[in-house]
Amino acid sequence: MGAFHQRSAQQQQTYPQPTAAYFSEKAMRALKQKDSLKFRCYNTQAMHLAILAKDSLAIADVLWNNGAFYLNYKKYDSAYFQYQRSQHLYQKLQHHYYEAKMLYNMAYIKSKIRDYAGSEYLAYRAISKLEPLQKHKTLYHCFNLLGVIYEEMGQYTQALQCLQQAKKHLKASSLAPQYRYLAGLENNLGILYQKSNRLPKAIEYFQRALRHDRLIKKHLILYIKINDNLLYTQWLQNKDSAIQKPLEHMLFLRDSLNHQPGQITSHLHLAQYFLYHADTLQAQWHAKEALRLAQATTLNREVLRAYQLLSAIEPARASAYFKDYAAVQAQLAKQERKVKNNFARIQYETETFIAQNKKLTDQNGYLWSGIAASTVIVGLGYAINRQRQKNKKLYYENETHKAQEKIHRLQLAKMKDWNRAKNQERQRIAADLHDGILSKLFGLRLQWGFLSIPNSEVHNLHQQHLSTLQAIEKEIKAVSYDLQSEILQEHKWSFPQLLQQLITTKEDTYRLSIVLTIHPPIEWTNISSTVKMNLYRILEEALKNAYQHAQCTGVRIQLSQQHEQLFLNFQDNGVGLQSNEQQGLGLQNIKSRVQQLQGELAIHSSEAGLHLHLQIPINS
Repeated sequence: MGAFHQRSAQQQQTYPQPTAAYFSEKAMRALKQKDSLKFRCYNTQAMHLAILAKDSLAIADVLWNNGAFYLNYKKYDSAYFQYQRSQHLYQKLQHHYYEAKMLYNMAYIKSKIRDYAGSEYLAYRAISKLEPLQKHKTLYHCFNLLGVIYEEMGQYTQALQCLQQAKKHLKASSLAPQYRYLAGLENNLGILYQKSNRLPKAIEYFQRALRHDRLIKKHLILYIKINDNLLYTQWLQNKDSAIQKPLEHMLFLRDSLNHQPGQITSHLHLAQYFLYHADTLQAQWHAKEALRLAQATTLNREVLRAYQLLSAIEPARASAYFKDYAAVQAQLAKQERKVKNNFARIQYETETFIAQNKKLTDQNGYLWSGIAASTVIVGLGYAINRQRQKNKKLYYENETHKAQEKIHRLQLAKMKDWNRAKNQERQRIAADLHDGILSKLFGLRLQWGFLSIPNSEVHNLHQQHLSTLQAIEKEIKAVSYDLQSEILQEHKWSFPQLLQQLITTKEDTYRLSIVLTIHPPIEWTNISSTVKMNLYRILEEALKNAYQHAQCTGVRIQLSQQHEQLFLNFQDNGVGLQSNEQQGLGLQNIKSRVQQLQGELAIHSSEAGLHLHLQIPINS
């Protein structure tokens, strides 16, 4: 659960020149990078441009940014003030969706300072604006917040109803990954049933949350939290349950992740477990560790829980612990009272500002109405004359614009021809280097390598020259590869289109039937350009080998992705590998590329043809 920091995707775009919206987006990127100096600089510039342009929507966006900034640093009163000002502007502009988001953000802040009545009121105001718009994602957040609020207030029936509503809207939303939010919601339901002493139902929801397979890989902290809640609830149901080792394992995992709130919870659960089994030494140690971590992280609610446990563990010192408990509780109440007073002052000042602004607006309206009436008559004749001149000017500007467009199209066509010629020349040079000079150097090095030189001194010099020649080959090969890499990178097609173009070209050249299958569809934008380039070259080399050596008529290629691995299956219907072809240059090139990508290559040859199976990490 958290506040909304971002606007919808439709509003985020690329701007041709710096505007308030442009600087607002740069400010939000700086906020994500936790660069407060850049954030303040960009957001101040955005506010300046928005005020100059008298753009109320842009001003509301900048105030939204400010609210997100203060909320990140837990300055709740300042964040609330910024969100409230933004909400009033969105309300005035009748932008109901963003107004509802601001109401949710304000409700979230109210819940953080334990003003549950205020939070409940704001959340329902947001819901009333969201339901006609069918904004399921934001409705999920609102009902989830209400469920947590009612749970804290001990109103478990209302909490259950709100969490069920949240689940309905979550399933109808496009929130991703949905399993992560669903697991969190089921965890909340489990805690709710645990607090209402319906332990079997709580256990059922915790177990249901843990059934999401990807949770342990992608969201380990949440997985540990749910698991710890399940173990603790099972112990509450049956105090003789053997849960010591699993609870200690959860603590070990939280220690390794340095997740301090989770460490505190694990220590408190273990303290209760050891207290029940009369192991006061272990119970005392875990309770004091929970107290130390809670004090270090200023989690005062957990400090109070630790003091309560220590009072039960050490009855002789219960009076001292109670005094410490009372002091913390008094300090917490004082802090909450101070924050609530600040919020009341902000509310009053905001309402006063709005009332004064409305009064000034009305007065200005009367004044400007009089000025406008006297100006209209004088300006009417002048406006008619000016309009004629503007129409003539617009006509000439339109003709000029058409001429400029024509020139631009000609320039684009010329640039396209130039790029095509440049790429063809690069490809020719790369091919000449790889297929001509490199092949000749390789053959020459092989012939020299077989020469018999009895003189040891001359033999050593001969070997040095061979090594130098091999280094030259590698350098030429690297230059050829770089030239062809630039060609691929400069191409404007998508990678699947490039592969299809390769297949079409090789079918015509080699007179082969080539079938390419990509299933399931692969998100190529997530795969590094190095992997895509090498994959392209591997397919080129494999098709060339199939044509030159396999005597085949057909090739089947299948590409797929599983998790972080890319798989390629290449199979022809030729004669397979002959004994003297196992170390051919084509296969050696493929092996070399796979090794560079830290992948694996399996080669199977039979009378039915050659089968290559590649496995490559997508970001190697």
